[in-house]
Amino acid sequence: MSVEYILFVLRVVFIFVLYFFIIMIARVLSREITTPADTRAATSAVVPPGRRGAVIPGRAYLVMVDGAESGILRGTALPVTSGTLVGRAAGADVQIADAYTSSEHARFRSAGDRWMLDDLESMNGSYVNGQRIRGSQPLADGDTVQLGRVVLQFMLRPPV
Repeated sequence: MSVEYILFVLRVVFIFVLYFFIIMIARVLSREITTPADTRAATSAVVPPGRRGAVIPGRAYLVMVDGAESGILRGTALPVTSGTLVGRAAGADVQIADAYTSSEHARFRSAGDRWMLDDLESMNGSYVNGQRIRGSQPLADGDTVQLGRVVLQFMLRPPV
């Protein structure tokens, strides 16, 4: 084998690796470009008020609307009490195994008769009804909450 042949093969391999790298960057960027407004189609799975149980003081529910790659099925109801930590970490009260969710992404807490969502300075942000929040945001029954790419519906009444 000649040196010219080996150099030709190395050039071809380099070009394939370069194109593969460019394609992988394009895939990541296409996921990043998706805005919370693009998730509005996913919110069609919200539970209507007529299909809910009674209000239980000190308890709320998160219903999975779009689990992204978390492995949690659509429609799964996750109980929330005051101080519930949501994130990817093993110590989180509600674990969401999605790459776009921070280890300690957000905290749900009750303040009197109101519920609040505290964004814990997560990298990809927390959104309530499509609006990015900073710090704390009051929640109402039926609000859509997005943590990273995961979309949840906040409910004061358990789904039936």
